[in-house]
Amino acid sequence: MSRLDRFVVALVFLVTLISAVIQRQSDHQPPPSSPGRRPVPVSPPPSASPLPTPPPLAEPVRRPPIQQPPAVEPLFIVMAEPRTGNVTGTAFSIDPRGIWATARHVTDSCSQIIVQVGARYLPANLLYSHQNADLVILSTAQGTAALPVAERAPDIGEYGFSVGFPQGRLGAAQASLLGRSRMQLAGRLSGTAPVLTWAEIERFPDSLPSLGGLSGAPVVDSRGSVVGVLVASSLRRGRIHSVAPEILEEVHRETTALGPRVPQPVDGMATHRHALEKLASAATERSRIVKVYCRAPTSS
Repeated sequence: MSRLDRFVVALVFLVTLISAVIQRQSDHQPPPSSPGRRPVPVSPPPSASPLPTPPPLAEPVRRPPIQQPPAVEPLFIVMAEPRTGNVTGTAFSIDPRGIWATARHVTDSCSQIIVQVGARYLPANLLYSHQNADLVILSTAQGTAALPVAERAPDIGEYGFSVGFPQGRLGAAQASLLGRSRMQLAGRLSGTAPVLTWAEIERFPDSLPSLGGLSGAPVVDSRGSVVGVLVASSLRRGRIHSVAPEILEEVHRETTALGPRVPQPVDGMATHRHALEKLASAATERSRIVKVYCRAPTSS
């Protein structure tokens, strides 16, 4: 082999070795990133060391329930002054056989009680008197269609309508239910019983100085059913109080023993809801709501 041949062989070997080194380095280089894209993040491998076990939870401290104070209904006192003269009030039919409901302070200490049914003046007897509430039941020889007692108590804000004879003449009042109270009778009467308290909205006639004489009138809901009996009111416009529904239900049970009845709701409540004059006329046209006369006791 000539010197030139040996030189060519050595040169080829050197070129081959350099190419192999360059290829090995290129295999360990990361691929170039694509322009405009961020590399995908890679989550670190989980730690091989286990997490420490947390200590056991402490037993929760058990406390007795908070004792809420009992709900106490507001108490107010109504003074029943000694009877000095004849007075009038309102009653309504709860049974067509001559059974009427009214306020106890209307008929208490009377020498005679008379119920005016249309053009007739009928003597009335005391049939039942509640020991604590301001409510009594009267009986007469004749009666009229009965008003139904509502099957549910009214809700706060619901309207109530009272029709009767304030100041001895036909009248009515509309009120909105505020809530419950307790009324304590004092003076010639005694007893404490729950009542519903209403905020007066309107009265008929508008010129009435007070609602005196409306005592004993039914408080009816928008369906024409009785939800209370009016027993007290403020001298000026303000509050009206009626016996609570449970008292009405108690009296209803007392009179159920008399036999079945066919009550008739007050007519036209939806039509006359905001027309008290029309409502008063519709409610009294068949003498279901009547005037009661109390003759003063005879002097000894």
